[in-house]
Amino acid sequence: MRAMVHSKSALRHWQRCSEHQGALSKPSNSCPGSALQEGLRPACQHGPDECRLNRVVNCAQRLRPAQAQWLPFVTCLSDRPRSKVLSSVERCAAGTAIDADALWRCVDGPDGDKLEQLAAGATAALDPAHK
Repeated sequence: MRAMVHSKSALRHWQRCSEHQGALSKPSNSCPGSALQEGLRPACQHGPDECRLNRVVNCAQRLRPAQAQWLPFVTCLSDRPRSKVLSSVERCAAGTAIDADALWRCVDGPDGDKLEQLAAGATAALDPAHK
């Protein structure tokens, strides 16, 4: 998450740009060249916590597609210390339109797998390539 949004000013810039471009962030920091085969999970550059957090954000976006609904949740997470981000999911969800139980079902289920594969595929297709 910290790799995705480094500061509040960067977050505000990203918000403005995505509103104008209609962009939807697809969090994935898959290692360049990692296999993206059905049933395999991409490797994340910053470890398993990053992979899990990517799934959390992707699922939040799936549950609440409107940016105005999921972005406060992501902002709450990005304000947490790195060591407490994953343990803050329920707290951040409670303050937004995100249902924490539905979120965890997505994260831990086949929807989370599918979203992770889609995000990794989008990352692999970037031009120039993600490094």
